[in-house]
Amino acid sequence: MKRVLLLVVLSFILLPSIMAAADCSVKATNTVDFFKEIPDFNAKLADCNLAIPSPVNNLLKNDLVNVQVVRNNGSKDVFMIKVENKMVKSIELGSSNNPTYVATLAECALDNVLQAEDKAGALAYLYSKKHLTIGPHGAWRNIIFNVVMFFARGAVASNAKEIPTTCPKKPVGQLCNHGGECETGNCIGVVPGKVYMCSCDAFRYVAGDTEGKCPKN
Repeated sequence: MKRVLLLVVLSFILLPSIMAAADCSVKATNTVDFFKEIPDFNAKLADCNLAIPSPVNNLLKNDLVNVQVVRNNGSKDVFMIKVENKMVKSIELGSSNNPTYVATLAECALDNVLQAEDKAGALAYLYSKKHLTIGPHGAWRNIIFNVVMFFARGAVASNAKEIPTTCPKKPVGQLCNHGGECETGNCIGVVPGKVYMCSCDAFRYVAGDTEGKCPKN
């Protein structure tokens, strides 16, 4: 059962072992090249028949996942994965206004995954260290997901393969997912649940001066 839960987590962000089948492998070893490759990769899907593996196919049948990649400069690029009838039907640039799930990770984290020998293990490691977040849309789906992940934590950690997670620290005012990304160590919600930014203060958003430096106490 725990293995099923782990596979569900990884499938939400397109399990790399699925993508490695036949001629459907991703060649890119960095984020920039990966986004360039998405249109060509999507064109291959008609011939690749990428099926969601059993037993995950009983849980991930018809879903639309937005994958947000936070670039080193703070901007975001998004691609979306569409699953229909237990098959990966499309991988396209852009985002859906009504996704089933939203996954978020940093550019440097995706770089390290693309360069890892065990990409699935690398993703599990990022998730266990909170360098990869997955947000379900809808109150009921959110409850189910949180319950599932509570019991799946051990399985995710045991399958994780450590990779570097060092990323350039972000100055105050840049978008973030957690405090570890920020020079100050403070990642504060300016639009709670949607937009977080590096802050001078640990409890509320405080911007820096014109040079991005925090006020002295």
